[in-house]
Amino acid sequence: MSAMHARSRRRLVALALSLVLSLDAATALAKGGAFADFAGTFVGRGVAKTTDGAKEVLSCRATGASAGEGRALSQNIACESATFKFDLSGLIVAEGAEARGQWRETTRGLAGDVSGRIVGPRFSGVSAVKGFAGRFSFHVGPRKLIFAFWPDDANMPRLRLSLDREDREDQKQRRPRGLILLY
Repeated sequence: MSAMHARSRRRLVALALSLVLSLDAATALAKGGAFADFAGTFVGRGVAKTTDGAKEVLSCRATGASAGEGRALSQNIACESATFKFDLSGLIVAEGAEARGQWRETTRGLAGDVSGRIVGPRFSGVSAVKGFAGRFSFHVGPRKLIFAFWPDDANMPRLRLSLDREDREDQKQRRPRGLILLY
């Protein structure tokens, strides 16, 4: 087999594999929608870390509801500690892997646009909310919601939340011993 023929064959196999994977992802999105797994109630702890390295433990609750066959997400995340509080709500709509919407941070009276990209269980993007602008990432698993926020404003703390799903039937089932589940 010539080198040119081998390269052509590898390219064809790579193209076929990427087509199968993209069709598989499109089928998954069509079945549940981009935001279907983000729906539910999640509770847990988070950490707010300031630029001087101080950390504050937060108590958090997130609720989400998806609509339009999972293409739209209404999300609320509320966290507080003795000295820090935020209450973030938003409505985000997905068009394929791209998503756009509005966020509102009610404790500070801030509102603005968010946009991002959805890849599997991750939704990452940017917030253009004045006073709450920065990069964010959501990662949802069967039992967890992880949220991280890296602010543009040095006076705003970085946030990292790790929340457990509260309302799914599969929460009631015991996990087999000896398995480590990564989210």
